[in-house]
Amino acid sequence: MTEAEDISVGNRLATARKKKRLRYKKLSSELNIEESYLIALEEENYDRIPGGEAYVKGFLRSYAKKLNLDPDEIISQYLLTRIQSKEGNSVKQIEKGIEILSIRKKILFLFTALLILSIFMFFFQKNEADSTEIISKSYSSEVNEEINLNNEVIQETQNIETNSTLSNEEDLSLKNLKPDNQLKDQINDNKIPVSGNIIEIFVYDDCWIEVFSENERLLYRLSQSGETYTFIEEKIKIIAGNYKNLRVSFNDKIVDLGINANANQVSCVVLPLGDCSEFRTTNN
Repeated sequence: MTEAEDISVGNRLATARKKKRLRYKKLSSELNIEESYLIALEEENYDRIPGGEAYVKGFLRSYAKKLNLDPDEIISQYLLTRIQSKEGNSVKQIEKGIEILSIRKKILFLFTALLILSIFMFFFQKNEADSTEIISKSYSSEVNEEINLNNEVIQETQNIETNSTLSNEEDLSLKNLKPDNQLKDQINDNKIPVSGNIIEIFVYDDCWIEVFSENERLLYRLSQSGETYTFIEEKIKIIAGNYKNLRVSFNDKIVDLGINANANQVSCVVLPLGDCSEFRTTNN
């Protein structure tokens, strides 16, 4: 690990800003990023930034460039930190399960010891015949309870480990999630009559996409390379973070997303015509 990587992303940004004696207000104006978001980046409080990871990466890239830091290095360190954080949470869950198992074992041991002591005390208070019968029944009951308690402890630990594994598998399944191209294939095969405009979106690299019709929100997700989406609508609104990582076509004509993009690489278009600020649905 290099000396730069020993320092967290937030500390590197804060140190560079202080060396240049720059104020948040001035930086916010020049980068078109709210002051609270700049502070959140330095404090590594990324959950305060809306739009998900695509927006965080875009803000980090713009902020790093402004401070003469290597944007790619900053983003790589940020992604590594996020991965380590997720792994740390999984380890904590497993450690908690082990701690619970240890406590249950101690309780089981104490319970067993008390039960055995009670049996011996009862043995000396009764005659030999009665004591023998009671000991036999008590021992059988004790063994069954011990087995049941052991099964409960093992099952509880397995549940904790399974939940942790499922959480990781769900993250992987979301990362590998690919949109279904069935609608597009059916349109090309003339199986679905087209009664509206055909809008196609192809994703080259990670980007955040939000799509609205005049009645509802049709799409809201962090998309990955290779994903495609097809919509048939009279009118549609598309908001894209890192807009250069995707291509939009309207009735087979490429749409220039750069015309309406801002400094944060966020673009908003209404097709075929319209203003984003005037396009409203119940979800927008």
